[in-house]
Amino acid sequence: MSTVRQFIYWSASIGWTSEAITAASTAALAFITLILAVGTLCLWLATKRLVRGAEKTAERQLRAYVINWRAIISNVTAGEIPEVEIEVKNFGQTPAYRVRHVARITLAIFPLIEDLALPPALSRITVGPGSIFFLRARLSEPLGADHVDGLKSGELAIYVVGEIRYVDAFARDRWTNYRLIYGGPRGIPPQNAMFSDTEGNEAN
Repeated sequence: MSTVRQFIYWSASIGWTSEAITAASTAALAFITLILAVGTLCLWLATKRLVRGAEKTAERQLRAYVINWRAIISNVTAGEIPEVEIEVKNFGQTPAYRVRHVARITLAIFPLIEDLALPPALSRITVGPGSIFFLRARLSEPLGADHVDGLKSGELAIYVVGEIRYVDAFARDRWTNYRLIYGGPRGIPPQNAMFSDTEGNEAN
């Protein structure tokens, strides 16, 4: 016997009084209401996830990205004090607020085995989208002839370690850490543009 026929026989066997009809209607209405409530909840959750995804996508597209994108070193000769000019740019579409940029330069044996302490920030600025600003870092003493030979042979390297901290338009704390190298196994870079090192380059 099919399920439909069983249902018909079962329905016919019930004494459909007005009370029974009212009870069955109430139960059916409650069941339908439950289904609608579950469907509405699922729809709300899906919409919420969609909105959150759209907000995150918009934030990624619009937020500030303050990054060191070029560093030029000069005076890398015996008797001179090397100096690095670090160029930083906001590649995002909104301003970066309370931007602090600090850097330290040092001459060390390759590879660098110690963490370099950074100086305190001396200023805070706002950097608009597409804007560029600069920071100079200078060794404390001039190079000797042996230092220049060590840089060329790869035994020594000049390192620049820096940190950029800022707040984006969405009130989120952002940072960019970088480590640049001149000398070491990569040698002397062309046009005195420092290489990015294999470690120490991170951002959020």
